[in-house]
Amino acid sequence: MPGCPVETDGVGHQVEVVGHGDFTIQLTAPILATIPDPDVLFGGVFGTAGRSTPEKRPTPSNNREKRRSLWGQVEAMTTAPPPVPPARAPAPPAPLAAPPAAPLAAPPAAPLAAPPVGKKCEVEVILSDEERTALAQRAEEMALKSLQNLPPEKRTKALPAVTAGILKRLLSQARNDEPTPSSPPHMPERVEAPPPPPALDTCDDEELERLRCSHRVGWAPKELPPPQDGVEAFGDDPWFAQLEVREALAEAVEAHHGSFKILVGDPAAEIARICPSEGSAPLKSGAVLRLGGANGGFGEPDVAYAYRQLSRALHPDKNPDHPHAGEAFRRLKEAQDELKQSLEQQRNVLRGFSALFRVKDEGELQMKRPQCALLAEASRLLGAVLALTPQGFVPPGALQRANAFLRLPEGTWAWSTASTEALLAQWRDEKGQLLEAFTEPVLRNAYDCAPKRYRAQFLCLLARAAQLESDASDGCVRRTWSKVFEMFPEIQLWQELRQLILKKRQVHGRRPKRGAHGLVKMGEADWSSWAKRWRKLILAVLPSGEEEAAAWSDPELRKLCAALWRDFADPLEKEDGEDAATARRCLNLFRAESRKSSDVECQQGAAPAEWAFVPASDLLLLLGEGFVGVTLEGVFAAGDGARRARLAFASAIFRTMM
Repeated sequence: MPGCPVETDGVGHQVEVVGHGDFTIQLTAPILATIPDPDVLFGGVFGTAGRSTPEKRPTPSNNREKRRSLWGQVEAMTTAPPPVPPARAPAPPAPLAAPPAAPLAAPPAAPLAAPPVGKKCEVEVILSDEERTALAQRAEEMALKSLQNLPPEKRTKALPAVTAGILKRLLSQARNDEPTPSSPPHMPERVEAPPPPPALDTCDDEELERLRCSHRVGWAPKELPPPQDGVEAFGDDPWFAQLEVREALAEAVEAHHGSFKILVGDPAAEIARICPSEGSAPLKSGAVLRLGGANGGFGEPDVAYAYRQLSRALHPDKNPDHPHAGEAFRRLKEAQDELKQSLEQQRNVLRGFSALFRVKDEGELQMKRPQCALLAEASRLLGAVLALTPQGFVPPGALQRANAFLRLPEGTWAWSTASTEALLAQWRDEKGQLLEAFTEPVLRNAYDCAPKRYRAQFLCLLARAAQLESDASDGCVRRTWSKVFEMFPEIQLWQELRQLILKKRQVHGRRPKRGAHGLVKMGEADWSSWAKRWRKLILAVLPSGEEEAAAWSDPELRKLCAALWRDFADPLEKEDGEDAATARRCLNLFRAESRKSSDVECQQGAAPAEWAFVPASDLLLLLGEGFVGVTLEGVFAAGDGARRARLAFASAIFRTMM
């Protein structure tokens, strides 16, 4: 400003000292830049001098000449003489002589001085080594892309310089991505919390349908493993450790609920179903709302949908003539609350099982309906306990390979967060905390929601774990096992079928000797001709335990087990008598279930399977007693320890017939 001295404040800003009357203010460029209207400043600091009062505000045409720049108004007010008051009523100069408030008179403190408009805070952004490496790789990729049309020699020569230039630009951009002045650089960036999930009770039908199945129309889920040799699953195959299988299971349930509709035709029949007559067993919560079981897993949106559809049809106001309408409506509400609570319990048990192993967090789709994931982790625990415990005849070399196999990618599914000994000790603990988890109703609910192939494997794993404990403890097991058998009474059917296998493997009317701990010890003369034939085939097809083991996905092993199972099961279908009737009832545990629409989508082009599961581990251990062993690595036939070449199943059949 002309005639005003220019000083420099403590932070390098030029300050013009403007004097008026008895006070002085300092105006800096940052402060003036933040003032939107000059009239606001001078009306509050200088009173009414130099401008008209609000009652006599000049018109826009007369005021046009007075609207000068901010510096012009300051100059006019500092050079104009003070007004002469009238003689009769002298106006006191108090408003002009009064100094402004202290904050306006004092210059801004250096740390709070705002930077000039248009400039960013000069904050040093420190990049980590990982960020620098990522930027360097990106710069090299961009340089190669830009030089791809050049000859190889020129491209190689120009690549370092172009990469360096691009990297410099990327580093500059990364350093300039600091917060704006309104957000201090030293403060962490604020992360907005995700919005809470909508209340299912207040969602409309369209929103609830979207929450049940969020996939688009025409979406096809992943395919489950197709059947092989007419069988869907074999032995101790660790399906629970295969991410593709678990995702396919979750997506199959998602696809099923996308087409699942609840329609109530006759309210009276539905009320009679929910409130059965005296003497009939009451329905469980899942059956009341038509959830679980053959319909697969379910989550909170599915519970809300089922309750909404059924409660609308069974409301007492719509059925005033039915005496049990109110009772059925109350039962619907109770079932909804019980299923919601069971879902939280299932997720808690699932997290407890997952914490035993090096398992990442379950995916959102699996936690949405946690039943299949819960059965998978329970099967993982049983499979690990059995795989880490030598079963059958295991030579020292096979045991060493099994310990080394635990650290390979194929065996890490059984790698516990603790040591192997700690996991087995925790499983065998007298208090039975791990075993106690298998008595929980939520695990039974998860079992009912799983496909039949994995339900049957779970039962066989559970029964074999109890058998191992009995063999190691002179026929005694912990009391908790009685609760487990009550929760899963289907184990008794498998044990009856297992007794039929033991009966068929020995000579009729001959009782084999018993060894230590009361265990049956078969001699060569005790084996039946049927068992001897299959023992030769097992010894020819399985690898030697001294060299390797066959995984459960081995094609020749699957052919062997499928043929052995059919040779045992088919005659039972044709026989008559009490044993045959019991056997047919037990065999239903392993027969393939009827194909549903979701199964057809998941297994496009696959031929229907005859058997859902074949208990291959139990078959091989029972018929190959004395030379078959099962470890984490797989199954093998140790024999006499001599090295021998494996035969294909067809070749082994041909050789035994010679």
